[in-house]
Amino acid sequence: MPNIAREFYVTKNGKIISSYNTDKRYILRTQNKVLESKYLSIYDRNGALLKEFGDLMNFGNNEANYSLNVWDFVWDENEFLYLWFRYHNRIEKFSPDGEFIYRATWPVDYDIPIPPNYTDQYLIRRVGIDHKNRVWICMVNKVLHVRDVKAEDMSFAVFNKDGVLLCYVPMPRKDRVQIIGDSVFFINRGDTREDTHCIYEYKIID
Repeated sequence: MPNIAREFYVTKNGKIISSYNTDKRYILRTQNKVLESKYLSIYDRNGALLKEFGDLMNFGNNEANYSLNVWDFVWDENEFLYLWFRYHNRIEKFSPDGEFIYRATWPVDYDIPIPPNYTDQYLIRRVGIDHKNRVWICMVNKVLHVRDVKAEDMSFAVFNKDGVLLCYVPMPRKDRVQIIGDSVFFINRGDTREDTHCIYEYKIID
């Protein structure tokens, strides 16, 4: 089952795939050598470092590097890893051993502010992998305050297992989304008295 890793993920053979720190922001504005870190590291079951992988992208200045390299990662049932970036239109796929497979991007029809507001302005809200290893990227189609985002501002960009953009799929305005197998679950937290905490399940139909 695909999941989102906050700090680490333990593979089926006992290896540990880990980020370097809990907030995954390696780049400080005052730091000169901002591109020497890797996104992820692999350790064996005894804690010995096996490999570091995933190169930070250089956007020409520290402000952009700091903003556009903020990331999370998910994995599929075969333990392929997908790095996704909260404030940049890209996703990167790696093998379970950390070998680079592809980088996919897609067009957006607006400028991404640098630096963004980290609490409110996410380009990508969530990423999920379905039963056919297609990558579903839940994104906001314009950079707004979260409370101002309407259903028509949100959609999925769907890529095949090779990183080819297949289509865009509209989605409801809900707080959370999770893909498990051939189902998409939308979670409404019910933050107000007028709202109800509930989970909606949709089937993925080809």
